[in-house]
Amino acid sequence: MDRIDYFWIIGADEIYDSASVRRLFGYVEDTGEPFYQVAALTYFKSWNFRVDTSEAFTAFVRSDRRLGKSRDPRPNLMTKSLARLGPSGNSLGRRFLGWHPIPSEVGVFHHGSYVGPRSRIAKKVHSSPHEDQMKPDWLTSVWDKWTPASTNFHPVQPKAFPSARRVDLGTLPTEIRDWPWPPGYLEIDGCSHDA
Repeated sequence: MDRIDYFWIIGADEIYDSASVRRLFGYVEDTGEPFYQVAALTYFKSWNFRVDTSEAFTAFVRSDRRLGKSRDPRPNLMTKSLARLGPSGNSLGRRFLGWHPIPSEVGVFHHGSYVGPRSRIAKKVHSSPHEDQMKPDWLTSVWDKWTPASTNFHPVQPKAFPSARRVDLGTLPTEIRDWPWPPGYLEIDGCSHDA
C-alpha cells in the first residue's frame, strides 16, 4: 500500500486549472516542506471580475503534520514581531513555522468566495463564522451597489478587496470558462452564461 505523503486541502469555492495542478504537485514533490501556501486569484460578483489583491491559503500539508482549528496559521508573538518588519518579516515568520509559499509562477488557484447570485452570497454571509464582524447591512450597502469602480468592499476587512478589474474571458482557465454555470456566475458578451 502506498504511503500518503501530503493532504491537499481544497475549499468548495476554489478552482485549480489542470496545468497548475501538475506544476504544484511537482514542486511539492521536489521540495518536501511541511506546509505549503498557494496564491489565490480572487473574484467578486462573477468570474468576470478579479480583485486587485493577493491572498494565499494553506493547500498542501505533509502527512506527518497537523493543522489546528484553522487552515491557515494564526500569528503568535514571534510571527507578530517579525511581521512588524514588513512583508519580508512576515514571510520569515511563516517559514520559521514551516509554512512555505509556492511561487505564483508555479501555480495558483481561482477563488470564487464571493462569486454567484445574491441568494448564494446572502447564505454565505449569514452562515459565516465572521458574521458578527461584518457590517450589518453589507449586502444592501456594498454587494447590491457594487460596480467595477467600487473600492474597499470586503465584508470583514474592507481594504482586503481594494478594487477589481474586468477579466478577459479568454484568460480564464477552461475549467471556469467552459463550465455550464447557472445564471449569476459568468458573463459572456455582457450576458449571464447559463449554458
